[in-house]
Amino acid sequence: MGCLDFLQGAFWREYLLDRGWSNRDSHLFEHYWSLVIEQVTAVIPISILLISVMGIFFQTSVDNPMEVAFGMLCAIFGLALFIDSLRVVVMPLSEQLGTELPRTLSLPWVLVVTCFLGILVTYAEPAITSLRPLARLVDREVAPYLYCALMEKQEILVFCIGMGVGLAAMLGTLRFVRGWSLKPMIVMVMTPTLFCAGYMWWGDEELRPLLGLAWDCGAVTTGPVTVPVLLALGIGVMKTQREKKALSLKGKEQLANAAADALEGFGIVTLASLFPVLAVE
Repeated sequence: MGCLDFLQGAFWREYLLDRGWSNRDSHLFEHYWSLVIEQVTAVIPISILLISVMGIFFQTSVDNPMEVAFGMLCAIFGLALFIDSLRVVVMPLSEQLGTELPRTLSLPWVLVVTCFLGILVTYAEPAITSLRPLARLVDREVAPYLYCALMEKQEILVFCIGMGVGLAAMLGTLRFVRGWSLKPMIVMVMTPTLFCAGYMWWGDEELRPLLGLAWDCGAVTTGPVTVPVLLALGIGVMKTQREKKALSLKGKEQLANAAADALEGFGIVTLASLFPVLAVE
């Protein structure tokens, strides 16, 4: 047995089985142990790096080590439970919603529901809260428009981001239903986005600070909530639209069709990262 075998979930599964645990309980422990180890390997290295940089380059140490350690522990277990809850609850519900919506509602109502869902997942996105601390770092005299967007009009800013995600979900769903190609849609969104970016950079110098914020908002919307929900929703809609066709396919063709469903679901995520940029611009 290697010195690091105890970090593997399989080691604990075999150990617990030898101690009389049931097969179900041992596999469940293995699953959650693996989740926690994944978060440990994500949180601990970056925390060590940050602390090392503070000590080497700034000759400062952590003010409250126990508080930092407790925060890291909460982050590890919180992320593990959060990711598992997405897999167990949120993604299956989103896929089921995408599957049932076209069966029970007309297309306009399907688009309204998907748009509303896109707005809601934006407000539920943890990354959107990162905009609030940034507001305190902006100098009103240097970047007045940026200060206004982050401090005085922050709710409007978040709503614009949500509307962008909602429009992306709506157009992505419409694309699945109509069988539209993704490339023309990307070109249609990118063209005005780049035009607005060019105007903000060269047309009005006071708008330049907003340009970075606009493109950062596109990254904010591709977080751990938005991506699983919209991706699962897209897959569900695609499965419903191809249901009759899938019944006539057999063997490898049916497997290829299932793989295509998953791949084409990423179209919504692509649009969801572009529309918020255009909405903020």
